[in-house]
Amino acid sequence: MAIVLSFIFCMIYFFWGGYFSHIPEWRLVLMLGAAVLIILASLKDDITGISFRKKLAIQVLGAVVVVMGGLSFDTLPLPYVGVWYLGGLGGIVSLFWIVGFMNAFNFMDGLDGLAAGTSVVACFFIAIIAAMLGEKAIFFISFAMLWATLGFFIFNFPPARIFMGDVGSQFIGFTWSIIFILAAQASHDSISVYTVPLLFFSFIYDVALTLGRRIFQKQTIWYPHRTFLFHILNRSGYSHREISLIYMGFAILQGFGAILLQYIAPPRQIYIFIPYIVLMSLYTRWVKRNAAKYIKRGI
Repeated sequence: MAIVLSFIFCMIYFFWGGYFSHIPEWRLVLMLGAAVLIILASLKDDITGISFRKKLAIQVLGAVVVVMGGLSFDTLPLPYVGVWYLGGLGGIVSLFWIVGFMNAFNFMDGLDGLAAGTSVVACFFIAIIAAMLGEKAIFFISFAMLWATLGFFIFNFPPARIFMGDVGSQFIGFTWSIIFILAAQASHDSISVYTVPLLFFSFIYDVALTLGRRIFQKQTIWYPHRTFLFHILNRSGYSHREISLIYMGFAILQGFGAILLQYIAPPRQIYIFIPYIVLMSLYTRWVKRNAAKYIKRGI
């Protein structure tokens, strides 16, 4: 809740200071209402627990409120196609993205400092990018999230004294999903739509690989499990601190790539993911090799 409250207080300060005067007030109210809905449901889940179906229904409702406020994908630049205008499809894509990224970020909050550390690095880089490109709304959102998360990270870095919980992880995931949609709207076309996915590519890759494997093996994906790459590496003998630093290292590399991304022609921007796919593939092989050694030792 410290992350949530400090971020919201910052947003109120920026609002009264006129920094969001270019955004209609009714849209800000809808976004705040959706955030409060996510916060209350996540807080209840942390305290008493709620079923996955109820939690998913509330997440979808929050995403619907955001989309109804006019915050949805407009365009998507693709190779050989150019800028693809999504039209009505944008709302559906936005719903899946918001709910999907909230849960992905929540999944990755599995070790001390991992999710918070990566978010701090991502906030730092997107604040720089937004300042460079004059994207005022994205800058102030990422600036506020940077300091709110950093204040938490100091006490969450291994050995952790406080923990993020669903209320923190889902709120951060929700906020980042909105930053991504803002970048994809025509009114913010100076910043690349692929910036946020690149900043969190290590998370997206780990979640996609793990859930894809579990679906292929006909395992339930919404029950708690410890089969993500960072879990496997932890069970192979690496500490929370070491793994968090590895993922923060990935985030720094992704951050420099995100800066470079802004200077690539939109239809070719998606190609920047190729070296990161190679990097994460090598990381996957390394994790599996460590796991095989761990099993061989009979530990």
